[in-house]
Amino acid sequence: MKNDFTVGQSYAIRLDTTGEAEEYCNNLTIGSISGWHLPTIAELTGVSSIYSSYQNYFTTISNDTYWSSSTDGNYKMYASIRTGSTGRDIGNSSSKKVICVKDRP
Repeated sequence: MKNDFTVGQSYAIRLDTTGEAEEYCNNLTIGSISGWHLPTIAELTGVSSIYSSYQNYFTTISNDTYWSSSTDGNYKMYASIRTGSTGRDIGNSSSKKVICVKDRP
């Protein structure tokens, strides 16, 4: 499976809403690199699919759930990177962790 994105922040800041998560990623700069975004549910499950092979590089990813930018009706989608399981939340009722990704050039 080819991933068309790069994981930027794997240390997990916990934010209460998807709006905060999107703002965090959109404003993120690592060194001089900007242009990060909150991943879609497909991007999160893509990270999950490579996690077991590269878990030594993802040392700060926990067994928690992570916000995505994807929606399902009025709900915001989230996923566990370790297990690949997904779920949905109203988007402001529980905190989730955040990982930011960037499209490859």
